[in-house]
Amino acid sequence: MTGFMWPSCHVKSQNMERSVENPFKQGRPKWISYAKAIGIVSLFLCVVSIFDGTGRTSTPPTTTPTTNKDSSLLKLKTTKDVVEKTDNIKPPGTIQQIDQLKQLRDGIVQDEDEGTGSDDQEEDDESSESEDVFPLLKQDEYLPWLRNYYQSLEFKTHHKHYHIDDKKLDPPLILKSLRMGCNYIVENQIEGIGIFNYQYNFVTKQMDTSDSPVRQAAIEDGLKFFRKHMVDGPMEGSRMIKYPNSEESQSGVNALYGLAIIDFIRTMVDYDLTHTSDIVIPIEELKVQLKGTIKFLKYMQNDDLHFSKEYNFKKASKSKESSSYYDGETMLCLVKAAKYMDGYNNLIPRIEKAAPIMAKAYTVDVWRTDRHDSDKTKGFYQWSSMFFTEYYLAKWENYECYGDYVIILAHWIIHTHGILNRKRNTGYAFEGIISAFKIAEIRGHEDALLDLGYTIDEGLYKLGGWQVNGPLSHTNEYLVKHPIDDVLANGGVMNARNQAELRIDTTQHQMHALIMADKFIYNKDE
Repeated sequence: MTGFMWPSCHVKSQNMERSVENPFKQGRPKWISYAKAIGIVSLFLCVVSIFDGTGRTSTPPTTTPTTNKDSSLLKLKTTKDVVEKTDNIKPPGTIQQIDQLKQLRDGIVQDEDEGTGSDDQEEDDESSESEDVFPLLKQDEYLPWLRNYYQSLEFKTHHKHYHIDDKKLDPPLILKSLRMGCNYIVENQIEGIGIFNYQYNFVTKQMDTSDSPVRQAAIEDGLKFFRKHMVDGPMEGSRMIKYPNSEESQSGVNALYGLAIIDFIRTMVDYDLTHTSDIVIPIEELKVQLKGTIKFLKYMQNDDLHFSKEYNFKKASKSKESSSYYDGETMLCLVKAAKYMDGYNNLIPRIEKAAPIMAKAYTVDVWRTDRHDSDKTKGFYQWSSMFFTEYYLAKWENYECYGDYVIILAHWIIHTHGILNRKRNTGYAFEGIISAFKIAEIRGHEDALLDLGYTIDEGLYKLGGWQVNGPLSHTNEYLVKHPIDDVLANGGVMNARNQAELRIDTTQHQMHALIMADKFIYNKDE
C-alpha cells in the first residue's frame, strides 16, 4: 500500500512523563451543558465503564500447551466462517491450498443472529480444522506471530459509492441521538436508589425488574449506591462490592466501579468542576474508594495472570475460573488507573506482564481449540480493544504489537464475526472498531481506515434507526408502525430492529460508541 510503512513491533517502554491527555478532552462538548442542566454534571464519559450488553460467560480461557513444533510459518485461518465473509485473508502456501479455500465458500450459510452459534456437528468440524490451521505457540512466539498475522491482512477498499469523506452520519445527527439517549438513561434511573430499570417493553408497557450488578451504571447516584455496598476485602486495605442478595463479589463489577470513579474524576478535573457545590461525593473520598478497589483487583489476579471471576463471601476465597469479559474490564481499569491517576505507576509492570498472556489466550489459543468466531474472543473484544488502545497511546513495552492486535481484532469482528450482518444490536462492537480506527489513523494505514470507516458509518447509521423517536427512527418500519411518546422509551435503543424491549446496557454501549465516533471521526476538527 502506498505511503504506509509497518511500524517496528518490539520496542521497550519509554520513560515518558505520566501527564497523559484525556483523549475525549478537546474543548467543552456541546452535550456537557445539557447534561449538567438535568443534573448529570457531565458524566457521560463514564459509559465506557458500564456494560458488556452481550451476555456473560463463565468458561475459563483456554491455555494452549507449549510445543517444539516449528511455528515460524504463519498459518492463517481457513475455516468456513472466514472464507464465506471475505476474500481479505491472504493465505500462505500453494495455489492448490488457495483453491481449496475458495471451494469452502460454496453452500455455506452463516447464522447472522448475534450471540447464536452453529450446531454441534459444525462446531466439532470447525474445531478439528482449527487445530490444523492455527499453530501451537510458546508465549515468546506470540508477538512475532501477531506481527506476521497483521502484515498478512488485507482490507476491503472497494465499497461502492464510499470514500473516507463521504459519510451518512454527521455531527448534528450524532449529537441529537446522544442527547436523546442521555435523557432515556436519566428517566430510567430509580430515584433515591441510583440503579436503573433494566428492560422496558414500550409496546406492552411491561417493565422487566431483573437486576444484575454488571448492568448498573455509575453516575452520581450510582456512585452513591455502590459506595453504600462496599465492604472490606480479603487483603489489608482492599475494598469490594457486596451487591444486595449476592453471594459473590465479581471482579468485573469492581472493575466497572473503578472505571466509573476514574472517568468521573477525570471529567471533573478536565472541565474544572471539582468545586461544584452539588457534587454528591467528594473527589478525595472517591480516590480512597478507588485505592481499595485497585487493591482488590490485584488480589483477584491468579497465578496464570488472568483474573478470578469472583470472590465467595461464605468460603472467603476467590474462584480459579476467569471470564473473558471480566479479564477485559479489569485490565481496562488497571490501565486507566496507571495512565491517568496519580500514584498508580506501579501497575505498569503488572500490566505489561499480563498483556501478552491475555492477548494470546483470547486469539490464537481459542481460535485453535474453540473456533475462529469464538464467543471468548467476542467477550474480550471491545474491552481489550479499548485497553490496548490506551496502552498503545501510552507507548509502554511492545506497544506497537498491541496496536497490531487492536486492528487485527477489528478485522476479526468485521470479517469473521460479520458485524454488519448481525440481527441484534452490536453497539458494543463499535467501541473496539473506533479504537482501531484511531490507531490506523496514527499509523497512516489508509486501507484499514477505509474499511473501518465504512463499517463504522454503515453500522452506526443502521443502529441509529433502532432508537425510539431518534433522528433516524423514520428509517425503521417497526418504529414507524409503533409510534410512542413515553418518557421511559424516548431515546432508548432496541436490541433488534423489530423488538420493543429496550435494555439499559444496549443504549449505553451505543451512546458511548457515538461519543467516540464524534470525537475521533465526525467532529474531530472542533
